[in-house]
Amino acid sequence: MIRLIRKLILLLILLLIISYGNISGTESYSHISQSENSIRKSLDATFSIKGDQNLGTAFFISSNGYAITCKHVLENDQNHIAILNDGSRYPIGIISISEKYDLALIMVIVYNKTPYLSIRDYFTVTPGERVYAIGSSLEFQANITEGVFTGLRENVSTKDNVIQFSCPTNPGNSGGPLVDEQGDLIGVVSWKIVSQNGIPVKGLGFAIPSDYMVKEYSHYLE
Repeated sequence: MIRLIRKLILLLILLLIISYGNISGTESYSHISQSENSIRKSLDATFSIKGDQNLGTAFFISSNGYAITCKHVLENDQNHIAILNDGSRYPIGIISISEKYDLALIMVIVYNKTPYLSIRDYFTVTPGERVYAIGSSLEFQANITEGVFTGLRENVSTKDNVIQFSCPTNPGNSGGPLVDEQGDLIGVVSWKIVSQNGIPVKGLGFAIPSDYMVKEYSHYLE
């Protein structure tokens, strides 16, 4: 009788463990699925910019074709076109340049409504939070890399904040969005440190905070 009771207790414990594992697995899968869907929406709002010499990335901030990239993606170059993720190409117009923040407001001459990014205040992001850099890395369009928000640093030239992040980036990523797990914009990928005193380093990327973009171009946001 005692052996039977022990077996029943062990069986009950085993069933509870299996049930808990299934619940945890479902929650984890749901979390991943939601993140993937959010990042996919951000990807749809991101596109490549190609000129005669330079390649960069930009993203829409409204449904009528207004978009943001970095100033240095456009400078010393001409004949820029936007290449959307479906391969379609459109001319662009440069609306405004921000020398201080290395930002540029452009307009893609497209007749359909464009998907655009939602914006999050950068100062609500906490160190260690997962982030994603989206861009045309080395001409590979719609490239997504994952990392973490490392923290805020001071830009020694402007004395303003810059976002430090660990996502791998390459030439072509400049001007692309840095987004959180909900796909909301927190910064514009601008530059990275590749070496220090001749020693190669990794994971030192920097982005222009989203609030600076809002400050410059609030009238064009949707």
